[in-house]
Order: sequence, then C-alpha cells, then structure tokens
Amino acid sequence: MKIKYIILAVLTVLSIAAIDQFHVIFQPIEVIPIDHTIVQPDYDYLVDHRALQMNETYDLKIDELYNTFGFHDIEYAYDKTIVTINKYGEVIPLQPGITNLSITLLTINKYGRTLKKDINYGTIHVIDSNYDNYTLIDSAFKFWDYISLNPSGNYIIGSDLDFSSKKGEFLISYFSGVLINPYGYELTNIHLSGPSEVSIFKYLDHAYINGLIIKDSSTTIINNPLDQRSPRGAAIVAYHANNSYLTNIHVEGTVNGSSNLAGIISIFYYSRLESASFVGEFITNANHLNTVGGLVAYATNSDFENVYSRSVVTGNVFKLGGLFGEFVQSDIQKGYAVVETDASLIEHFGSFAAANTTLFTNNQIQYVYTIGNVGLSGFGVAGSHILSDIESLKTGEPLEGLEAFDFVEGVFPELHNHFNN
Repeated sequence: MKIKYIILAVLTVLSIAAIDQFHVIFQPIEVIPIDHTIVQPDYDYLVDHRALQMNETYDLKIDELYNTFGFHDIEYAYDKTIVTINKYGEVIPLQPGITNLSITLLTINKYGRTLKKDINYGTIHVIDSNYDNYTLIDSAFKFWDYISLNPSGNYIIGSDLDFSSKKGEFLISYFSGVLINPYGYELTNIHLSGPSEVSIFKYLDHAYINGLIIKDSSTTIINNPLDQRSPRGAAIVAYHANNSYLTNIHVEGTVNGSSNLAGIISIFYYSRLESASFVGEFITNANHLNTVGGLVAYATNSDFENVYSRSVVTGNVFKLGGLFGEFVQSDIQKGYAVVETDASLIEHFGSFAAANTTLFTNNQIQYVYTIGNVGLSGFGVAGSHILSDIESLKTGEPLEGLEAFDFVEGVFPELHNHFNN
C-alpha cells in the first residue's frame, strides 16, 4: 500500500546576531597585538538586497552604529550616479539603477592604532516609480519579443497574458532589467519543454522582478536518449538567478523531469526571494541522482522571507526538500511547506531541505513547525514546534511570526494581497 507522509514546515526568522552575516571584517591596518572584542548587535535592517523607489529614502541608522561600535570617522562606497547619502546617513535615489553599498567605520583602539570595520549592505535596486517610464507589455508576444530584444530594459505588465500559442525550451535566455506587475495581472498556459534548463527565464542576472502570478503552467524536461549528459534542471520562473531580487512571485503548475527540479527557480545564488509561493506537482522519472525543492533546488548565500510551498511529488527522488533541495549559507524567515509524497521512493527527505543537507553555522532559521524530519543535518530543535497533524495549519489561528499571512479556518494560510487590484 502506498505510504504518504504529509509534511509541514513553518519558519520564522532568527534575529540576525552574527556579524559574519553582513560581511563585517575587523582588520588592523598594522599587524600589532590588539585586545578587542567584537560586539554582536541585532541588525534586522541589514539585508543583501533592497528595493528603493525613486521617491523613497533609506536610513542607514548611523546613530545606532555609533552607539554600538563607536567610531571616529566613516567612509562610504557606492555608485554616486545612482544614489547619494546625506549627512544624516540617509540613502537618496538619483536615478533608476543598481548599486552596491558598503561603509567603513574608522576607530582608534587603546594602543592609538587606527582600526577599520567594513559593513556590506549588499545591493540596492533603485526602481522608477513613474509607470510612464516603463515599456508596456500587454500580450504574450510582447513579453517574449520586447524582453528578448532588450533584456536590460524596464517593463510593466498591463493585462492578463495567455501563452497558449507560445511554446519552447524557454522564453527569455537572459534578463538583467526590471519587470513589474503592480496590478496583479495573471500569466497563464505557459507550457515549456526541452532537453535541459527549461524555464521562462534561463538566466536572471542583477534583475528586479515584482509581481509574477503564473497559473495553469508547466515545464517539462524531455530526455534525448542520444545525449548522455544529465539534464541540468527545470523550474517555472527561471533556471538560474544571480544577484537578483524577486518579490510577489506566485506560481501554480507542474514541473516534470529527471533532475534538479524546483517550483520557482532551480539555482539561486546571492539573491533574495520574498512574498513568494509555489502550489503544484513535481513528476520525476529519475534514473540518477536528482534534487527537488518546493521553491528552489539549490539556494546559496541567499535570503528568503514570507514564502511557502504546497506540493505533491510523484516518482523517485534522491534528495527532496519541502522548500529547498539544498540550503547553504542562507537565511529564511516566515514561511511553511506542505509536501505529499510516497516516502518509499525518496532517498533523502526533509520537510525543509533534503535530509543530507548540512546546517552551516551562519544559516539563520528559527521556529520550525513540522510533522516529520526537518532534514537539515545538525539542525537544533530549540524553538521548534511540532504540529499534531496537517489540520493544525487550518484552524484559523495565526501562527507566531506569520503576520504577512491570512489565516482562515478550513484553508491553508495565504499571503496578503500586495497588488493594486
């Protein structure tokens, strides 16, 4: 008889206390014996990626840094054509674009030596708040044609898009621009297939995407018996994302293949995903090592906030995770996962990430509500909560930390609607 485990993981954030998370480096200018202690404050406001509208400012909270560290001088490093920083430590946008931001705190120790402390604030995406400055996309053809011809442009989705007549291995091979969908229009009937790297976007590089609602869609890896190489992966939104920021991404569909499958993105490096979900099915026909993650197959040096996945997994899987196949040196706050599968077909299973994934010391995870094995080797149980059954998520009672979710009796929690519809 087929045995099914239904797994649930709900996660909220561990207040970030490790200086290493923000790439803070304590370096003496001269090599001398120094007696010092590195303070470990709470820096919830430091993130690797931040979106800033043209009419917004971002407070670096210099006063808090001074009260924590004490310093005699401060130096900034950023693209002065994209933003400026005033005397109060406020970041002010100058024009749309992308800039990295770091600061150096200079101080004098008790030996009279100058020390510096570098803090990397990551990437700031300055977004144009004037919709008239975006190229309008109001058809499936324009979505493919416009973005393919100018992959670094700014685009706004202006209507529901039906992709019934558009099929292929992927729609967009490369994207490094801005794509927004402020009114929550839907993209439907996206059915892509190919031998590998099957997705809407093949590569996202320093891209900003706000608002993809994808329904009734699928990606399928079609194996070529003459090609002995292993398929590299399939996901509905993108195969690979690097230094990108995605928010308000909601996908419903099916991912079918033999290797490295994910609901949203297969490989996720140095990027941020927030307010995102996948609801659907994974169908695997693996005859070799493969990895499946509800949201992401491989997450490295990335952060996630307010995310969830509800999936049914059919077929053999070597490594299966409710949210991630592998989760390395990354952070997550506020989310849950529900997985239904035949446990006898899964080699390494975890409701959060695959069972043989190692928990690195600078992964930030806390408050895991789960039924079954979380999956991370070395993952502590402190602060975790085990629900009695799947219905415990449908009581309508809010769960701690999930303020961005709506709780209604009898249904799974959903994220608040952030669109202007």
